[in-house]
Amino acid sequence: MRQFFFMFATAIVLGFSCLIEVSAQGTGPRLQFDPPIVQFDTTSCGRISAVTLEIRNVGDVASTIHSVDPVGAPFTGDFAAPFSLPPGQSRQVPLTYAPDRAPRRDSLILNIVADNPVPAAMAFLFDVSSGMAESFGGTTRIEAAQAAGRAFLDRVMHAGGPAHEGGVYAFSGSAEYRLLRGFTTERNMIQGAMPSMTSGDHACTWDGMQRTITLMQTQPLRKLLIVFTGAKDAGRALCGPHSAPGVVTSATAAGIAVYPIAFSTDNEAELRDIADLTGGRYSRVTTTGELQAAMDAIVTDLQFNVPQKLVLRGEAVSPVLEYFPPHLVFPTTLVGDTVRRQLALHNVGTSRLHLREVIGLSAALSLGAEIPSAISPGDSATVEMRFHPVRQERMDVGLRVSYNACENGEHIIRLLGMGYETDNPSVGPVLVTSPAKLDFGPVSCSAAHTANIILRNTGDAVLNGSDISL
Repeated sequence: MRQFFFMFATAIVLGFSCLIEVSAQGTGPRLQFDPPIVQFDTTSCGRISAVTLEIRNVGDVASTIHSVDPVGAPFTGDFAAPFSLPPGQSRQVPLTYAPDRAPRRDSLILNIVADNPVPAAMAFLFDVSSGMAESFGGTTRIEAAQAAGRAFLDRVMHAGGPAHEGGVYAFSGSAEYRLLRGFTTERNMIQGAMPSMTSGDHACTWDGMQRTITLMQTQPLRKLLIVFTGAKDAGRALCGPHSAPGVVTSATAAGIAVYPIAFSTDNEAELRDIADLTGGRYSRVTTTGELQAAMDAIVTDLQFNVPQKLVLRGEAVSPVLEYFPPHLVFPTTLVGDTVRRQLALHNVGTSRLHLREVIGLSAALSLGAEIPSAISPGDSATVEMRFHPVRQERMDVGLRVSYNACENGEHIIRLLGMGYETDNPSVGPVLVTSPAKLDFGPVSCSAAHTANIILRNTGDAVLNGSDISL
């Protein structure tokens, strides 16, 4: 992992007071993604929409993008990671969106690891048991922890920086856990809530950590738990059932990196495991310099090798044709007469529908008017179909309608009719169903409902049936 070094102003220590120095305010690495969310223009199936993503380092330290997830279909692009950007430098990444189906909305979340700070939710948990009242660098451990926490916030929560949030909590015995400040972006409020005095005889470390994890686990930001501790966990008899392995399980499930800063060697093995297994750091501090180094390391982790995400979004548009009724049945019609039926065409898609071709018209079947050239999304058009038989025969036609949908949209609309002559008026078998549309109505889950359909032969010849498929 890269290290980020800070220059410190000269400090003068008077008497035995403890001073945690504040580093000079540099911005560090800072990446700007333009656009921050890659939104492609709406496009039709089979076409390509392109966006150029610019990544610029607006910080004052070189930034490395260590890894980026592969860009998968229907998006394409290559970040060619890893790569580094010196301050003021930028790189352009061409990205494309080429949907093969429509209508649909597509999105892709790319996981990125980069030297670029992102907003974080930071919980500061203070052990306020008697162990933190011991001397440390001319003051007490709890006062040194408070000073370190306040100085840390001055470094990471400043104008122009990421919108970090902080909360403050304290623990000693299991009945003495306190929420001192809920999560806020107000730095002064967080600093003012940090304790400087102890108030308990023993420490329930695992209980305090578990309670804080529970309170912060729903935070939507990157989550860090910084724990200042100076006493041994008092055990199950005084603290209850919580344990170090349980802390690990809860923290990893919630995506919380734990940073124990220990003023004593108590619980060292357990605290190291918690830090290692949750992606944090363990620090054992005996001097103000070591305490400052522990806070420096957290600043480094906030800026370097930071997991983050980039979102790609696209929408493929296409017309979708629906028609009603699902098939047209003309009445038995005398040769030379004409009957008319209405066919409703609906565009339930997301772009204009253009009818390309209608195949299946004949001397006995025609359109009453021109089909509209285009139907907007959500609109409908009515087409008049005319049946004018020229001889005595049964008509069963599949009218093929093609339009500009993805992969050459096509529907086949079935039209049925029967023409007869006065000299030979036999019409043959004619099947009529009743009702024409079968509606079962609301049916509860796992229940059954039956409905009857009547099949009637209104013709003048025997009707031979075959299998009926549903």
